[in-house]
Amino acid sequence: MTTNRILVVDDDSSLRRVMKMQLEEAGYEVALAPDGDQAFTMLQELQPRLVITDLRMPTSGMELLRRIAGGNIETTVIVVTAFATIETAVEAMKMGAYDYVTKPLDFDVLALTVHRAMERQNLLEEVRTLCSDLDERFGFESIVGAQRVFSECSAKRRGSRNTIRQCSSKVKQEQARVARARDSSQ
Repeated sequence: MTTNRILVVDDDSSLRRVMKMQLEEAGYEVALAPDGDQAFTMLQELQPRLVITDLRMPTSGMELLRRIAGGNIETTVIVVTAFATIETAVEAMKMGAYDYVTKPLDFDVLALTVHRAMERQNLLEEVRTLCSDLDERFGFESIVGAQRVFSECSAKRRGSRNTIRQCSSKVKQEQARVARARDSSQ
């Protein structure tokens, strides 16, 4: 996933170009799509961090939202429309849209919304990385490594305080050995 890539989806070519220019001035890499079908194809190729989509266009923004949600695509979606109603805003948010901006666009509002959405993406990626690191460090493999020690200990006398201390010590040693082996392989 490219750090600052945005996909702008709107059937109005002049608005697409203006948004592209504004967003590039703000430091983002911008790709353009005229409808939801082309946008979905581009999503899979480009893997943008953010999608800004119009609602009313061929293959609507709502349909694009459905496809993104159903395809487990890791991106944030901002919906833009000239036909703002509370019902469409609520529906878009329920389908996974991050925010809702009305036309005519106030580019200061759009820039702030994009900035917040990118911060959200950063946080989501950080959480995924931290979870992966925790899983790698304390996940199933660590338990499997300690399982052999538990088996040895259970074969000994059950319930003895000395046996419990010995087993606890052996488990800690085995976990340290597994961690060293993992660190040396990286």
